[in-house]
Formats: sequence, C-alpha cells, structure tokens
Amino acid sequence: KDDNPSCDGIFLYMPDMTASIENQLNSYILASMMATFMNLSMVIMDAPPDSNIKSSSPLGCPKYRHKTMPPVLSSLLRYPKWLSRSCPVPCKKNHGYSDWNALRKSSTDDIFE
Repeated sequence: KDDNPSCDGIFLYMPDMTASIENQLNSYILASMMATFMNLSMVIMDAPPDSNIKSSSPLGCPKYRHKTMPPVLSSLLRYPKWLSRSCPVPCKKNHGYSDWNALRKSSTDDIFE
C-alpha cells in the first residue's frame, strides 16, 4: 500500500483502445472531470504494447504502429500530476492490464443486466 493518503481513492481510467483517438480524448476529458468532482486521484492504465487489441486508431493498434507515432493515449497527453496526485496504478504487483480489464468488463455487464 502506498503511504500517500491521496491514493486511498483512485479513479482508474483505462482508455478504450478500440475507439478513435477523438473519442479517447473526449472520454479522457470526461473522466478527468468526474475524478475531480469526486475528489479522486485519476490514474491512467494503457493497454500494454504487446496486447492484441484491434483498434480503429493506429495509436492503439500495435500491429500498425509506426516507430515515430506515440503508442498510447497517455503519451499524447501532458498528464498533470495534480490529477493523479502522483499515485501509481493500484495493485500493480498482482493485477495486470488484463485483470483490470476483465473486472471492468464484468462490472459493465452487471450494470446492463
């Protein structure tokens, strides 16, 4: 556990790599506003570079990435420290991207049932 009390409440933002870059940026702005309103630290967790995610954007699709193009949304942003409060991705030692993504998908499925 991190010693930073600001890290007790984290808004984990996982960009939808299948969306266009415009939609990813719109979602980022909305997530930033939500985290700020709820007084939570917002941490971005991008898909790993070796993921097999099919994307409508060359920025999210490792297969079509060019060496000069930023690989993920967070590399396009000047991500302010005040928004993350310098908090790391939670439970990084035992929860990888696929674990958090599975949890996100199961939670979404529960909402629409």
